[in-house]
Amino acid sequence: MSSLQPLRRPLLMTFMIAALAFFWASPIARAATMPLTSAPPVEVIPYTSYTGYTYLSYSNVGMTDNGNQTSKISAVTQSKSVVSELGAVIQLQRWTGSDWVDIGSAVTIKAANSSNFSDFANLSTPSGYYYRGKVTHYAKQGATTESAVAYTSSLLVG
Repeated sequence: MSSLQPLRRPLLMTFMIAALAFFWASPIARAATMPLTSAPPVEVIPYTSYTGYTYLSYSNVGMTDNGNQTSKISAVTQSKSVVSELGAVIQLQRWTGSDWVDIGSAVTIKAANSSNFSDFANLSTPSGYYYRGKVTHYAKQGATTESAVAYTSSLLVG
């Protein structure tokens, strides 16, 4: 038995403790758990079915973190019949700790001569903040434009 054998276990333990301490102190470990603002209020946002509209029928929205400081906001808009233009205007919002504020320019996604539309936009979302999408669904037919606003659930981007 070598004279180094009794030193292996304490050295291994010291190395493991140092590695864990380094990991927990690293920005990577903190980014997933340390939001830069307080959390926004919890909102339950189901799909939306429209009554009282001539053209708009149904909408749905969603938001996911792409993991590369961008997020995908998706929108589904349906009309009761084929319309000349069907789409959504997507506006990214960030929580300040007390209010939602618009970030960047709105993005319009649309289809012509359709009754069913589904698309998405990838937007820049730096980590550490809560974001949501404000989506204005719309249907155009002739001189008539109908619109309705829906919001995604909030998302902490890490």
